[in-house]
Amino acid sequence: MAPAVQRESSRRAALAAIDATLVLRIGLAVLFTANALVAWIDPDDFTSLLDESGMGRLIDSQVVLWGIRVNDFAAALAVLFAWTRFPRLVPAWIGLYLLGVGVIKVAALI
Repeated sequence: MAPAVQRESSRRAALAAIDATLVLRIGLAVLFTANALVAWIDPDDFTSLLDESGMGRLIDSQVVLWGIRVNDFAAALAVLFAWTRFPRLVPAWIGLYLLGVGVIKVAALI
C-alpha cells in the first residue's frame, strides 16, 4: 500500500475512534459542573432568575438553589459514569432537567 493511502487510512481510523456521544457527555459534564460551581460561588444569579420567573412564589429559592447544587454535580457524574449503565434513564433525566431550566428562563423573560 502506498504511504499516502496508509496515512489516510490511519487518519480515518483515528477519527472513527472518536465517539460523538463521548464528546457530548464530556461537554455536558463540564457544563453541569460549571453550573453547580456557579450556584455555590454566585447564588444570586439563580435566586434572581427564580424570582423573575415567578417560581420563587411557589417554592423557596434556597430550596431550589440547593437542588441545583446537588443535581448538577450528580448529573455531571451520571453523564460521565452511568450513561452506559442506564442508557435510558440518564438521558431522560438530563433532558427533563434542561427542559425545566429552559421553561424557567423563558418565564423570566416574560
